[in-house]
Amino acid sequence: MRGRFKDKPMGRDVPGEGYLNSSDLSGLAELRSKIYGFLSSIYVKIPDHDSVKRLIGIDASSFLADFPLHIGLPREMEAGLKELEGFIRSLKFRPVEDVRRTLSVEGTRLFRGLKPGYGPPPPYESVYRDAGQAPMNKSVLDVLREYSYAGAGVPVDCNDPPDHVGVELDFMRFLTEREAESWEKERPDDALGFIDAERRFLRKHILKWVPEFCDKVIAMAEFDFYRGIARMTKGFVSDDYERIRDL
Repeated sequence: MRGRFKDKPMGRDVPGEGYLNSSDLSGLAELRSKIYGFLSSIYVKIPDHDSVKRLIGIDASSFLADFPLHIGLPREMEAGLKELEGFIRSLKFRPVEDVRRTLSVEGTRLFRGLKPGYGPPPPYESVYRDAGQAPMNKSVLDVLREYSYAGAGVPVDCNDPPDHVGVELDFMRFLTEREAESWEKERPDDALGFIDAERRFLRKHILKWVPEFCDKVIAMAEFDFYRGIARMTKGFVSDDYERIRDL
């Protein structure tokens, strides 16, 4: 999946060398990046005809196997994966256009914040953290500073606000992807610098509001697809913070 964030010059000091095998750490970071990218893509793009066709074609029995971390995953993420597996299995004999329409209506209701009570509040950090405070754009400015500090440039054609859940998850995809590349190139100082940025962004931003947003989606979702995605998101970001904190 091609993400939103791109490279720009990065100048910062990073911590010292780590203690684990660089190849193992690169593989772990690459897998984490793929999961962040997968989750981000669901929140920023309502499924179209082609993506639904690919979804229907997935072998439900092997879906969990596409995520090698499923053994030992947090209970919430494993539950979300199983909900996705069940939803995919239920699609086998449904017309593609029927599934696309169902997911489009559901995704719009859950992620667009059309009106109070119809779905959860819009998936923006400022909505969940800055409501009733002045200025309401504090979270937006804070995440923009984090993006800039890490050397991430948001494309000018990005239609979602910088504090959108999908954009913040894609920033984590960017960081973990760069971390993997750094380990692969035997640049541990750079890799640990990206790990530090990941840990800080999870602690200061994502963990402050995304679990609450996911709880609302879980409560209001009609179908297992988006309910499963929300469970996966909540479980993964919490578990990932603990994982990189240990590093």
